[in-house]
Amino acid sequence: MASVYFASKTATFRCEIEPPADELYVAVWTRYDPLLIAQPKPKNCGEILHLENPKTGASSDAVVLDRCQSCVGVDRHVSDPTTPDSLVNGATIDLSLKLWNKLYGGAEQSVYDVIYNGPTFGGSDSGEPDKLENPFCAP
Repeated sequence: MASVYFASKTATFRCEIEPPADELYVAVWTRYDPLLIAQPKPKNCGEILHLENPKTGASSDAVVLDRCQSCVGVDRHVSDPTTPDSLVNGATIDLSLKLWNKLYGGAEQSVYDVIYNGPTFGGSDSGEPDKLENPFCAP
């Protein structure tokens, strides 16, 4: 699932690379590390991902240039205490606005299916985000 990544004009991207001129870029999940003040950048910084809208077949390549701390998918929670769980929307990758418009034709900014190469949580070596546990459910 994909959602839109909103970067300010003065954004500092975790990968320490400038957005490409075509503005086609993505942010992927990395695990929060409580021992670090500056959180880890994705292990695949600068890699090109091929993304496709499975409904229309629209596709594009985009560069990984930032960390998305809320891109944990469905039934998982953020490990980053600076990011509220309310920001989790089911997406596993955030797309630049230009990339979003290219893949989804300017559709309402929400969360839509997307296919991309590599593992779902490819930005981190530490596996996947933790499963969401409901404290009101019996084990």
